[in-house]
Amino acid sequence: FIRGLHNKIENRFLLLLLSFGIVGLGSAYFHGTLTHFGQMADELPMVYSMIIWWFMLLEWTNSIKQTTKPMHLI
Repeated sequence: FIRGLHNKIENRFLLLLLSFGIVGLGSAYFHGTLTHFGQMADELPMVYSMIIWWFMLLEWTNSIKQTTKPMHLI
């Protein structure tokens, strides 16, 4: 995450890396305490990370569609 800030990568990648770190912290908290709050701290960051991942995938496929030309125009 810190190297990404230094190398000025896109914010969406930084957000994904940060969300993976939060998933790890939530998972450690849940498996250390085995409470309901810990379970939510484990599962919710996973869901949010999945949403961020799908957003990045959809943005990537949209950028490919915009940069490629249809075959009949080539």
